[in-house]
Amino acid sequence: MKTLAKKLWIFMILVILLVTFGGCVSNYTGRGMISGGETVIFTSTDDLDKTLIEATLPDGERFQGKVVEHMEETTAYSTGVQDIYAKDPKVGSYTTRQHKRTGKSEAVLFGNKGHSMRCNFSGSSFGAISDGTIGRCEISDGRIIDVQFEESVQ
Repeated sequence: MKTLAKKLWIFMILVILLVTFGGCVSNYTGRGMISGGETVIFTSTDDLDKTLIEATLPDGERFQGKVVEHMEETTAYSTGVQDIYAKDPKVGSYTTRQHKRTGKSEAVLFGNKGHSMRCNFSGSSFGAISDGTIGRCEISDGRIIDVQFEESVQ
């Protein structure tokens, strides 16, 4: 009986961990059009601490890189009690800095055939890339790709 209870307890912990951390990865697929009308497929994976992106050209060249999200820093100046619950609350003037998402990001990707790609994205409501994000990428040989992302259904 004890082994059954122990197995049930371990199973419940695993389920809780899976539910808690299983939804922390977001995947988005982008469909791009390269100069000349050919389709380019982008995939983006966001796992909370970084966003990775991959693009595959019609000729088979694969590009990979990391997306960097632009943040806007705001500063607020206040007078009063900073933290009334602190052991030693500060009274007087203090500064608070906050970071706000701008909805813009950029990436540099490196290809497996010697090219690089620089991308600028905008319209993201959450994270570096999200559903509806649009972007423009330029390959080091001068070709341009316009891309739009949507959430991948898994």
